[in-house]
Amino acid sequence: MQSTKKTITTTKVLQMTLMSRYTLHRKVKVGEFPAPVGKDGKKDIYEEEAVKKWCEENLEFVQRRLQQRAATIDLDSKQLKVVRKASQLLDCEIEPFIIEAAVWKARYILDRTTY
Repeated sequence: MQSTKKTITTTKVLQMTLMSRYTLHRKVKVGEFPAPVGKDGKKDIYEEEAVKKWCEENLEFVQRRLQQRAATIDLDSKQLKVVRKASQLLDCEIEPFIIEAAVWKARYILDRTTY
C-alpha cells in the first residue's frame, strides 16, 4: 500500500522554516524537527504536514528568522540570467541559491583572511 502523504524536498523545508541547512540538520539530529521520511535520489524528503505543523508550533522561531533575514540585492538582467540558469541546473529556487552562494563566498573569504 502506497502512502498518500505529500512530501517535500529539503529546499522547500528551508523556504518554509527560514532555516539554514546547518540548522535544519542540527534540529533533526537532536529531535527538535521532524526527520526526513525518505529520499528522492540523493535528496532528503519530508512529510509536508509534519513541517507545516512544526512551523505552526514554532511560529515565534519562524517570525524571528523572518525579521533577521531582511536583505536586498539588485541584479542587472545579465546577472539575473546567470543566477537563474545556475539555480535551475541545481533544481533550486533563486533566493536560496543566492543566499547559499553569498554564505559560501563569505566563509571562503573568512577562511583565507586573518582578522
